[in-house]
Amino acid sequence: MFLRKLIEENQIFHHYQSIYDIHKWNVVGYEALLRTTDKENPEKVFNMAIKENELYNLDTYSIKKAISSFNLSLEFVESNYLFSNVYPSTLVNPNFLPFIKELDFCKLNLVLEINESELVYDLKKLKSIINHLKKLNVSIAIDDVGKGNSDIIKILELKPDYIKIDSYVTQNVHKSPEKQSLIKLLSNYCDEFEIKLILEGIDDIDVLFLLRENGANFGQGFLLGKPTNLSIVNLQSK
Repeated sequence: MFLRKLIEENQIFHHYQSIYDIHKWNVVGYEALLRTTDKENPEKVFNMAIKENELYNLDTYSIKKAISSFNLSLEFVESNYLFSNVYPSTLVNPNFLPFIKELDFCKLNLVLEINESELVYDLKKLKSIINHLKKLNVSIAIDDVGKGNSDIIKILELKPDYIKIDSYVTQNVHKSPEKQSLIKLLSNYCDEFEIKLILEGIDDIDVLFLLRENGANFGQGFLLGKPTNLSIVNLQSK
């Protein structure tokens, strides 16, 4: 099978993209982005895993491997916050909490980003799992807000530690009063309830400075840092 072949032949690895405090200009975390040695599109890899009923195995394998690689590079990176993507169906799998308890992430701060492309069929169960994860010192982010399904309901019910705004909202924001107003509203909400708001897709300097003016504190995008192999970070630090 496609996924098992990737795992058995050790073809899966990660690049890490920095997340910045856009006021202090320092790195506050890194997102682990799945890659394969044959440069297969990551979306295709996940779609194949879904087709083969192997999504849980891919998600957990990816999280475990991302943590392992990140642990080896902690002395070289600027932050010990690791953001790793996960599907809702993986979170509610009965094997997931035991899996998390066995991982070695005591030296880093793990943030699980809930993938917005999958429908949530049992929000009550997902909320219960998230409460257990928080007791294990695992933080929660809702990814791609503005793109996925029932964003507002998930924000209100799941009470995430982070909200990541989809790049659609940030693109050409300097030309859209509507987008600017939305970001201000979200920033005010997050400030009131102690949620960190991360704006994705920052690829333009004008967008960056406008986001700062509209209350955004954290950002991610090619302008701030492209996804990088941690071995490169290690070499740069020597």
